Amino acid sequence: MTGATAFVAIESDLMTGPLVELWGVLLDLSERVPQAWSLIGGQMVLLHGLEHGRTPPAASADLDVLADLQSDQLSLSRLVTSLGDLGFAPAGMSPQGNLLHRYMRGAAPGQLVVDVLAPDNLGPRANLTTTPPGRTLEVPGGRQAVQRTESVRVRLGERLGTIHRPNLLGAIVAKAAAVGIKTAPPDRHFRDLAFLLSLPMNPIEMRGQLEKSDRKKLALAVALHDPQHAAWRELRDAAARADGQAAYAFLSAP
Repeated sequence: MTGATAFVAIESDLMTGPLVELWGVLLDLSERVPQAWSLIGGQMVLLHGLEHGRTPPAASADLDVLADLQSDQLSLSRLVTSLGDLGFAPAGMSPQGNLLHRYMRGAAPGQLVVDVLAPDNLGPRANLTTTPPGRTLEVPGGRQAVQRTESVRVRLGERLGTIHRPNLLGAIVAKAAAVGIKTAPPDRHFRDLAFLLSLPMNPIEMRGQLEKSDRKKLALAVALHDPQHAAWRELRDAAARADGQAAYAFLSAP
């Protein structure tokens, strides 16, 4: 995990009351578990956008936290324990595989949802236990996401805190990997990926950092080579849309 000096105010017209409360929970977690985790998913996308004064087309209503089990084998259990201390309870276990990665607090419409996840390719000996006998799942692209994680200082109202999130390349590769997940529609991941690609970057430097595995993940989003893809149309700013299309073409080129 590397350090960063970015400072960002968590303010957006997408921020509903529950979403503001969810970011408060994220700051609570960061105080209880200062290291060895990374913010992924829709809130990661929102944070990257806000760092550049941009807002994504939509914001998800849950929180995805990736435990960095590579650097701290107890990070997952610390996150689960902290969620319990904050009033969250397991959402239930899947009938197959004892899958339990989701925790909830409150009731609809203001219910808060946090998913606690693990990186991919940890090996069979990794302890993925959340609330026994439940286990979390490994996220495609998660390993590179934690390896590319940076720390960002944020402000939520009068409150200050530190949030860990993958750098822009790590976020892009993670979202490209998510496109390939067969159990969920890819539309949201394409939308998030297009937005991330449209943010300011140094594409030459970024391309130089790509590993072979990163290129394979970027290739999963091959549909974005179509300039009329719905994900590009959701970007209202024509210049940002053109930047994103050029960035994907350059990063995904052989």
